[in-house]
Amino acid sequence: MKTEKPSVEENQEESLTSEIRSYVEKRVQLLILTISERVSNIIANSVQKIMGMVLLCFAIYFIFLALGFYIGELLGNYSYGFAIVSSPFLLFGFILLKRKSNRITEKIQADIIEKMMVDVDEATDDDSTKKLEK
Repeated sequence: MKTEKPSVEENQEESLTSEIRSYVEKRVQLLILTISERVSNIIANSVQKIMGMVLLCFAIYFIFLALGFYIGELLGNYSYGFAIVSSPFLLFGFILLKRKSNRITEKIQADIIEKMMVDVDEATDDDSTKKLEK
């Protein structure tokens, strides 16, 4: 029996195929890492903003609580003070419920898309400069 050695062309095809497979695997890994980085960045920024808003809400709550006590003391009845202080919240809440505006949702979506696009632009610029340097 005679065993044939693979030709040079077959070796080159196998080598090229393995290089392409390796390249695709590396690109998929890079894509996964890039997406993970963007998502973690967005989550981190969101958590920071949410914590800031919660602290701000607590501060506003206690300021209005103190204002309710103060106005109630001036009027001689704490109920009147709290009724006066809570009326703007009631009015504002009612207006928000009736308007059904998508402005807040659209703003949040626009912010997230903007952050994603900035990251994509930076990544694209980095890739193109690396290619030009080679």
